[in-house]
Amino acid sequence: MLVGRYRNILLLLLGLLLLGVQAVKDEDSGPPPEKTLPWKFGMEPQVICVETGTTVIFDKTGSHHNVNQLTESEYNTCTGFTDTQGNSDNPVLYQADSPGVFYFACGVGSGFHCSNGGMKAQVTVTECPE
Repeated sequence: MLVGRYRNILLLLLGLLLLGVQAVKDEDSGPPPEKTLPWKFGMEPQVICVETGTTVIFDKTGSHHNVNQLTESEYNTCTGFTDTQGNSDNPVLYQADSPGVFYFACGVGSGFHCSNGGMKAQVTVTECPE
């Protein structure tokens, strides 16, 4: 009977220890997630899903492009650009803090890079399926 009591106490302590480890793990989830997208003429249009809090990185290494945020209609037609000049800013970061669907494209050539170079990305911010 005494052995059974010690076993129960040991199991209780082990359970509490495991709960404490899980709580520490939940608090220390590490750095925020990142998703890097290639950003160069001739790329495939990107359609991605990221978790809320992800930093989306538009990697323009070695190129002279830009990144415009557009409406869905502007994205589909490669129109509505506020910036049509390339630049050397690299990388371009988008902080995905709000759920929704967001649209991005290169405006160089008044949409030529978007429509003919595949330089566009649809970013869905949500709880993504695994």
